[in-house]
Amino acid sequence: MSSYFLVSQNQSHKYEFEHKLLWSPKLNQKHGKNRGYENMSQVKKGDIIFHVYNQIIHAVSVAKYDVYSSPKPPEYDGNIWDDDGWRVDCDMHILEIPLSNHREWLNAHKGEIFDKNGKLKQQYLFKLDSI
Repeated sequence: MSSYFLVSQNQSHKYEFEHKLLWSPKLNQKHGKNRGYENMSQVKKGDIIFHVYNQIIHAVSVAKYDVYSSPKPPEYDGNIWDDDGWRVDCDMHILEIPLSNHREWLNAHKGEIFDKNGKLKQQYLFKLDSI
C-alpha cells in the first residue's frame, strides 16, 4: 500500500523539478534531527508525492525507487546543507493548472502541516496519514 507525502520545495523546486527528484540533507544545520528530513527516509517505491512551492501544488509524482543515500547535488554547493543526504527519484507529472485551493482538501492534516495562520509549516517533507 502506498504512502502519501507533501513536499515543500520553495528553495529547491527549480533543480528538483528539472531533475525529477527530491533531495534533502539527513541532518539539520546543527547536525541534529529534523522531522522533514527524517520523513525522507520513509519514502518507498510507489509512494505518492504532492509537490508544493509558493503555497501551491504544482506537481504530483510517484517514487520510482525506495529512498537512498546521496551526496548533495553540486548545484547546491553554495547552500549550508550537509553533504550527506537522502534522494528520491520521481516519475513527476507537472499540473497544467496548479492547485491553489488545496487547504480544504488537506484539512484532515491541519494540525500537522499548516500553522495557525493556514500556511504550510517550514518543513521539507510531510507524511500524510490519508488523502
